[in-house]
Amino acid sequence: TEELIFRASIMQSLIHLAGPSGVFLLSAVLFAVPHYFGNPGKIPGVLMAGFLGYIAAQSIFDTGGIGWAWAMHFVQDVPIITMLLLTGAKKL
Repeated sequence: TEELIFRASIMQSLIHLAGPSGVFLLSAVLFAVPHYFGNPGKIPGVLMAGFLGYIAAQSIFDTGGIGWAWAMHFVQDVPIITMLLLTGAKKL
């Protein structure tokens, strides 16, 4: 759902107003800020999520679909969630 919320819907509604670069940046910022409280969190989490958000938005623009963005996000989430489960973290 994050690909639909933070990328596809933003791109669909704002691409003509802000242009591709503006939409990529907006998607990155809106995706990054909530990750301050996630895993990994704080500034490193924000920077990593922002980078992923920008690249994922650009991939949606370049390919015309969310497939690659979803795949990149999935590949990153699997090891993070696996390590959290293996360490017994109470907060996912």
